[in-house]
Amino acid sequence: MVRRAEGMTDELVTFLYEAIRKESEKVRVQASTTQEGFALEDSLAVEIAEFCHDRKKGSITPLPPRYELDAPTFSGQKHQFDLTVQDGDNYIVMECKRRKGIPTRDQILTFTAKVVDYGLGFHVHRYESSIRGLFLSTADIPDGSVAYALGMGIEPVSPNFPPIEYMITTSANEMTLRQRLLEAKGEIVVSWPAIIQKERRDTQSILQSYKNHYTLWKEAMNSHG
Repeated sequence: MVRRAEGMTDELVTFLYEAIRKESEKVRVQASTTQEGFALEDSLAVEIAEFCHDRKKGSITPLPPRYELDAPTFSGQKHQFDLTVQDGDNYIVMECKRRKGIPTRDQILTFTAKVVDYGLGFHVHRYESSIRGLFLSTADIPDGSVAYALGMGIEPVSPNFPPIEYMITTSANEMTLRQRLLEAKGEIVVSWPAIIQKERRDTQSILQSYKNHYTLWKEAMNSHG
């Protein structure tokens, strides 16, 4: 059975958002290069390892940067991911984009295709694992790309798209809002191959739901100064 450890992974996603937000401030005053992109992957890999150690998240195993995941795919090909962590039978794979300009749709499509290839591979080979994708970007991601990512089970993490896990974590004292966010999370955060069981994903509806909850969250945070 695929083991769920949502509390642990929620903390990790929250941590990654804070790291990306800090990095985005650096990018605004410094041109980004391919070398710096690799440096971000390496530094995040170290930070994830330290996060797991410091917070005693022993079940989460960080894998090396640019790791080729040795698991069944639908195509039969293996793929490399910028960052990968394993939590029991679950994999979280990440694409990192350090840049000023918006990520291109093709970058999200390419990353999504790799995640889906593993997700379908797990499904057809009855592989008792799940895979979930995070697209980390220091630049804002446009709505069209966000809608596509959400529809395909990829969660964007960018300055203009704080993940639902972050909003849940920071609304601990707002019980009504927190409950609404937890309900929204069930639609936003999905893994492969479980997503196959969903009959239809209305991407625009999911995006609008996120925006509505984001507005409520911002209002609640602003009310506390």
